Amino acid sequence: MAIETQSPAFAPSPYRLACVVLAGGQSQRYGGNKLLSLHPVSQQPLIVHSTRALLGAMTTKHNTLNPLQQLCMFTPVVVTGKWHDSVSVALQSLPLDVTYNPQWQEGIGASIRCGIHRINQLAGAEEVGPTHVLITLGDLALMQSDDYQQLIATSQHHPEHIVCSRWHNVSTGNSTAIKQDRDHGNVKVPEGINAQVGAAVPAIFPIQDCAQLLQLTGDVGAKPVIKKAKANGRVCEVPMPHARYDIDIPEDWDQFRIAADGR
Repeated sequence: MAIETQSPAFAPSPYRLACVVLAGGQSQRYGGNKLLSLHPVSQQPLIVHSTRALLGAMTTKHNTLNPLQQLCMFTPVVVTGKWHDSVSVALQSLPLDVTYNPQWQEGIGASIRCGIHRINQLAGAEEVGPTHVLITLGDLALMQSDDYQQLIATSQHHPEHIVCSRWHNVSTGNSTAIKQDRDHGNVKVPEGINAQVGAAVPAIFPIQDCAQLLQLTGDVGAKPVIKKAKANGRVCEVPMPHARYDIDIPEDWDQFRIAADGR
């Protein structure tokens, strides 16, 4: 179901969130380590900018969108691969757990498995483990702290559901363009243009769904798990235009600038 994030009254209850940032790709299409390319706004490496956005949603023990809901956040796990050494150096000053995936060449499925295994290891040292796991990508150039807080707030309101990001992929010839209503977070699709709706990460999974995530193989992400849960009426889709903008090739920064300017 597609929903708008609200701020309902919550009874205080524990909500323990672990986070996995996938940063294990080889950036083959980019022609180098895209995670170290400078973000045009912050002038920080992309991986630093994107993880800071996630950390910004974790700066308080209570979610500001739902102040009555107790929120416990575990140290985010960043899963690396080919570019482990350079990414580790870039992130060394941030409160993150950087974990190398020796099977990074297999694809994103292996990175997800590595992240879940690392969360289980870290949870073993705690009195209690996480109730939910957020999975995101390290190359999302437009995601902001408020975006992650919207996902968290929705997950708190629907703790038994998978909460995923919903966006439109609009094809315009050889390029992709999105027009966003900045006040309402809606995506405007021009007439005569074909659009595909994406429902994917960033997403938050109840801990019981991690068993399925651990079964992923090859270059297959979390979409099959989301699709299965959606068929059972157990998915909440949060409008999230910013989730569309990942960086795959240098020219993607041009699309980022168009989106950032609201054009």
